[in-house]
Formats: sequence, C-alpha cells, structure tokens
Amino acid sequence: MSLASLLWLFPIVFMLHDLEEIVRVESWLRKYGGGVREKIPTFLRKKFDVICSLDSAAFSTAVAVEFLLFSAAAYLAVEKGFYASFFFFSVGFFVHGFFHVGTAMVLKQWTPGAASTIILVFPYSIFLFTRLTQMGMIRWSEILILIAITLVVFPIIASGLHSIGRALTKHLD
Repeated sequence: MSLASLLWLFPIVFMLHDLEEIVRVESWLRKYGGGVREKIPTFLRKKFDVICSLDSAAFSTAVAVEFLLFSAAAYLAVEKGFYASFFFFSVGFFVHGFFHVGTAMVLKQWTPGAASTIILVFPYSIFLFTRLTQMGMIRWSEILILIAITLVVFPIIASGLHSIGRALTKHLD
C-alpha cells in the first residue's frame, strides 16, 4: 500500500468508527446513561452530563468538524509533506480508542464505538505507526510523547467540538 493511500485511510477509518457512534450513542445514553453516571468518578460526571445533553444532530455536527480537520491533516501530509498535524491527530485517534474499550470494560457492557475500535481503529493505527517508524518518518519515542500530549489536549478539543456541534445545530434550527 502506498504511503498516500495509508494516510488517506485515516479520515475514512475515522468516519467508519464515528458512524458506529452516531447511530448508537443517543439511544444507548437514554437506555444506560443513568446507570453509567453512577459508575463513573465524580470529577468526570459534569463532562458526562455534557455528552448526554448532545442529541444525534449536535454529535454528528461535531463529528463533521472533526472529519474536516482530519481530512485537512491528511491532505497536508500527502500533498504538502507537512506531517505534524497528521501525527498529532492520528495518535489522538488511537488514544481515543482506549477510551471506548476501557469504558466497555469498566462498565462491563458494550459501548458505542468499542466494536469499530477493536476492528478498525487499533489495527489501522498499529499498521500506520509501524509503517511510519519503518520509513523513518517518526520514532516510537515521539509517538509516546504525542500520546502523553493528547491525553491532556484531546479532552479540551473534544469539549470544544461538542460546543461547536451544539451551537451549529441550534443556529441551523
């Protein structure tokens, strides 16, 4: 597989993963949200409440904005040779997968996004990072640093995207 094809797969894998969430998240939260809220640490409940307040339209809008960012990162990497944003977003996407799998394990039930994480996100990410390191484009030590950075930055980005999704949805209504 060419490097360009591998990089362009990123926004595609992202959309396939997020389609699973878009289709399932609202009904799943209605059904399990109350019980889930009681199982999560107190300091995370406010964030969980914000997520629960999103309807499918607001969530889908946030996903669309994220898709545009990821597509722009892929474009810049493939066409312009600018890889920094691609590395950051692809590592963040990989880390985000652990949230889905970890949540399913903690709750002891299937959660939206867990299946596509196991089937698509993890295999793609491991293949991508292995290929990029073999090509000398990034080192594993740099990936580990990006993982640490995304653990801090991605919750802020996700919160901003949810706010954008909610605002755009209200504006369009």
